[in-house]
Amino acid sequence: MNPFEAVAGDFTTYSVHLCEVLDHAEEEAEVLLGVFAPALQAAQSVSRVTAKFFLCDFDPVYSTLTLVVTDGDRERVEHHVYKVIFHDWDSMMLGSSIPDSEYDGACKKAERRMYDLIDTVLRREELSLSVEELKRLGFEFWFTNADPEGEWEHLDV
Repeated sequence: MNPFEAVAGDFTTYSVHLCEVLDHAEEEAEVLLGVFAPALQAAQSVSRVTAKFFLCDFDPVYSTLTLVVTDGDRERVEHHVYKVIFHDWDSMMLGSSIPDSEYDGACKKAERRMYDLIDTVLRREELSLSVEELKRLGFEFWFTNADPEGEWEHLDV
């Protein structure tokens, strides 16, 4: 579910926290640490019983990572939405003249790279208390791509 998609009778308001990274010189983990810390804190205040999925949704086409808390069916996203746009990754994808036949492979490679970064960041000592608290509250951590029909991949942190 797109948290900004108009649904008849849905008057949900979102607080979008946007981080735009222009040139991070191989410091992706540090950037993600700065976004995950408040996102994990915000998740701890979620009271809806079915909203126990901390979802990391990566769109490789636009090099954008979205962090949200949602339910298992992804029908309703919670109030706080965290977004990170890696403009230099985006420029690389656009400027690399990847043939159409190889573009899907490049997107899959970017997804794997982001998954690995997220896995590393969620294991950092600085986030360990927040991650453990969310797990204690029954949260699960998941990774997916921008494809609404795409598979969710569990993050075993």
